[in-house]
Amino acid sequence: MRQETEVTLRGGLFAGLIGYATIVLFFAILNLIGGRSPFYAAALLGSALFFGLRDAARLEITAAAVLAFNMVHALVMLAVGFLASWLVAQGERH
Repeated sequence: MRQETEVTLRGGLFAGLIGYATIVLFFAILNLIGGRSPFYAAALLGSALFFGLRDAARLEITAAAVLAFNMVHALVMLAVGFLASWLVAQGERH
């Protein structure tokens, strides 16, 4: 693998992970301030996305919902990080 490609991939990985961690911490703190579980937002979004939750009042915080949403969230943030890193590399090259 070329040095430039390795630097671009490493930068994308770090950018994606930093973005992921920032959003997770932000919503965990926001949930705690609101008097909810730190996993509330992830469970709500995971339940709505994968299990068809229609009423937030009947939300049960389950590991399946939290993990399912976090995996999608991590993949999306990694894709954004890799795209941003690639764009920066293209800008530097041209």
